[in-house]
Amino acid sequence: MITYVPRLDPGIAAAVDALNEAGIETFSSCEGGPGHAFTEPTVRFKGDYSKGDIAVCVLREAGVDVRELRRVWGYVDCEVSPESPFWEIILYPPPPNWLADTDPVFATFIRTLEVPE
Repeated sequence: MITYVPRLDPGIAAAVDALNEAGIETFSSCEGGPGHAFTEPTVRFKGDYSKGDIAVCVLREAGVDVRELRRVWGYVDCEVSPESPFWEIILYPPPPNWLADTDPVFATFIRTLEVPE
């Protein structure tokens, strides 16, 4: 396993590990959501045109659900960034744990309504 500095967001670590172990060089990732750099789980990586399809296959084999694949030309100070063009993979966010966010009394009530097996 690769050690990352700074530490990876836990929600994106499996995807980043799978890509790097397959020889796909990632350079930016975020699990997304409030307080994060991206609104959705995102991994950026370098590579030619064939790397995008390869990355999707690697992630599917690793059990990671890919939502979108994008080819990106980034801009910094009105100029194309040195990393451009690069790939960006957007993953499906994890399902919300709505029950954990509810009132504990309400959560207990909901559990009593569940159908027994």
